[in-house]
Amino acid sequence: APQTPWSHKMVSVAEAGALMLVRAKPLYIPVAHPPSKQPQLSGRGLVTAMQYEAPSQQRTQNDANVYSSHECVGELGDVKPRSQRACLFRRVCLHANGSFTYHRQTNLSLPPLIFDRRYGHLHEFRNGTDAFVGLNKHVRYKSHMRWSPVLVNGPAPFGATFERRLHLLSAPYVRTNLGHVIWEEAFPLLLAMAQLGAYTPRATLVRTLGCEESGRHSTEPPSASSTALCRKFEEGFLAPLQGERRPITRLQHLREHVAIKGTPRCFARLLAGGYHDMFNTDVHAGKEPLIALYRQRVLAYHGLGNQPLPTAHSLLLFRKTGRRAISNIDAVARFLRGGCDSACNELRGAVRVVSPQSLSIREQLQMITQTTIAVSPPGGVSMALPFLPDGACVVLINYLARHPERADAHLRGTERQTHHECRGCSWTMEAELWRHVRHVHKLYYQVWDESDFARGQFGRDASVLVKLPKLAYLVRAALNTIGMPQQI
Repeated sequence: APQTPWSHKMVSVAEAGALMLVRAKPLYIPVAHPPSKQPQLSGRGLVTAMQYEAPSQQRTQNDANVYSSHECVGELGDVKPRSQRACLFRRVCLHANGSFTYHRQTNLSLPPLIFDRRYGHLHEFRNGTDAFVGLNKHVRYKSHMRWSPVLVNGPAPFGATFERRLHLLSAPYVRTNLGHVIWEEAFPLLLAMAQLGAYTPRATLVRTLGCEESGRHSTEPPSASSTALCRKFEEGFLAPLQGERRPITRLQHLREHVAIKGTPRCFARLLAGGYHDMFNTDVHAGKEPLIALYRQRVLAYHGLGNQPLPTAHSLLLFRKTGRRAISNIDAVARFLRGGCDSACNELRGAVRVVSPQSLSIREQLQMITQTTIAVSPPGGVSMALPFLPDGACVVLINYLARHPERADAHLRGTERQTHHECRGCSWTMEAELWRHVRHVHKLYYQVWDESDFARGQFGRDASVLVKLPKLAYLVRAALNTIGMPQQI
């Protein structure tokens, strides 16, 4: 029978997933007889000739001439690490001083590390003060952790043993903020694994700063409460990347181990860098399935991976103190528990008001996965809600940013427009992430003027005065949405 495009074997779901997450075996054709003279191009076009030298043959066959290699995704036309590139380094070694060495074969024509649009061909990982990759989010008002391996001309140390498990190098951004830990540290590591075709369910996470250690620009250790919260978030959302319950490795501990042993510690694969900015930019198209994968990894780690979908409604209302709270939360709770003036009678006896900080991460996730509707103020408190069950609804309370009275007015008394908020616009915090959470229906409690805020003062961090009839409409709409069949 004649072959048609439709007669070929279809790729299965499992095969498609494997192709997306794990790179196939790459092309490899050894160079049998390298020429004795090798051209080298540096900067904007300076071409020189190098005399090729054959590698030393003094090593054993099983230990002969081990060199490093790497590949990157992301911006490769700018040496600055804020370009958010992710790189997979192969066969690199950690030394007692904390540096990772990258072993390069000398006098051989190799591609530049960066085709920089300003400086041309760059063959070094560092360019002045600029390191090669960023290990956490880059913003103007916080410390940015940058990193580069150190180039060494020559093979890896003699007798080096390379740890086979993939290692993920990461630096905390805000250790005690739930949203930043989940979506701007943990998720970017899973994303980078998939981007580089190095996905594994059992990686080893190496964090540059422990929960009990002081930051780069502080001599004071964190408080006991901050340390405990950091460990809670670390175990809850970073540890699942390791696939098993074991402590997250500290870079300082690795350095101490190397110093005691007296020999470098080498890694077959070390992943560094990544796309850490999930909240300030909107370029996230295509990340939807990976958000779903991370969600499943976290739930499975906490023993919640096979939770059945809820068969009855329950509404979760988050109580938050301080900034960005619901100022009349007690009245809101009474209104919902009373059936929203008959608009949501299905929720009588099924409304729960919680303060998440009083619960363990597993307790929070177990509660969230059995919730059908959640109502949340903006900020970190809402950042666990992408773990709601498939088809659930979330009502996200908006904010209204302050603006100067005139376009040329001084910014005193107004707010930095981090998300390019327009004047008088109702804005959703973390909207850049929520737009790509595909399995949850998003409804937005919009705010428009002083009447929507406690004491009539609006702003990014202001507490909202929820208007009950408007909330009743959104909750009723959520109930109706869930009540519609989603499959034909």
